[in-house]
Amino acid sequence: MGFGSKETLRFDKQENSQTLSIVLQIEGKGKFQIPERILSKVISDSIVQILFDSILPKPFVVTSERTGISLFYKELDVSKNRIFKQLAASDDINPIDLLNSMRSRYAEPIDDNIKVIRDYEELSKRKSFLRENRAKYKYVLDALQDLLCGSFKTINKQLVFSPKKERNREKVTIPVYLASSSIKSLFLIDFYINCLAEKNGLLIIDEPELNLHPENQRKMASLLAKLINSGIKVLVTTHSDFLLRELNNRIMLSSNIKNKDKLLRKNCISPEEILKPSQVKAYSFDKNHKILESTVDKFGINMEIFDDVISNTNSLSNEIYYSIEE
Repeated sequence: MGFGSKETLRFDKQENSQTLSIVLQIEGKGKFQIPERILSKVISDSIVQILFDSILPKPFVVTSERTGISLFYKELDVSKNRIFKQLAASDDINPIDLLNSMRSRYAEPIDDNIKVIRDYEELSKRKSFLRENRAKYKYVLDALQDLLCGSFKTINKQLVFSPKKERNREKVTIPVYLASSSIKSLFLIDFYINCLAEKNGLLIIDEPELNLHPENQRKMASLLAKLINSGIKVLVTTHSDFLLRELNNRIMLSSNIKNKDKLLRKNCISPEEILKPSQVKAYSFDKNHKILESTVDKFGINMEIFDDVISNTNSLSNEIYYSIEE
């Protein structure tokens, strides 16, 4: 690990040895300029990474603010503006004030989303493990394309979306700020699957159903199930009855069912999106904000929190319907 051109921090552990050697090398007669507390933090963070990097999943959070971020990310480049403002304000720069000025005004997940979109042009050159093994994980990429029906790219540093070309129609490319809200909400999910996903990674999505038509919410459930079976851990928060019902269908299909193959073909459901109850955990909040674990069995996730609301709505609808005078 290098600090500039003359300082190097070297970690070394021989195989089967219980000793980790950490050596700071300084070229020439210069004095090491990095404060001891910063050096200590670098060493601590490095040891944590060495011990846990292969054990703990690397999270990628897709926030519910993603549509606004993909629309205004150029204007949200606030960190750079703060630095310029701080440098221009005085000839005598206080390092602490400079560091404080660089702190984001946004929550960390939102700030991370801004940084990822800001660096899209460079990061989009990467290939996720799903795209590197395209043949093996074709079922994931196909499910994504079925939902998105197009692709993202940059032209002259402008993020654009190209819908799938239809027969007898010219190919269209539109700036993302002119695309539909559903396309904006899918951008970071597409970016993660194609460029950032790592084996055993953790994908966190706040409201995956955001701005999606009910039919596309069903397709989203299919995509999430396929991501889980590809080796990615998925954590979602949702208010969507459609999404949960479709996930429950995938869980129920793990049971022995009469004419199961015929049922799968009829509904275009592949074996790669079937989930076992043991693969799923579910939680809800009660009126007192207490976290409750929901039952997950061969019938899927207990959806009482949704079922009660739907039942009440249907009861009211029936009462009104049968009370209408001719």
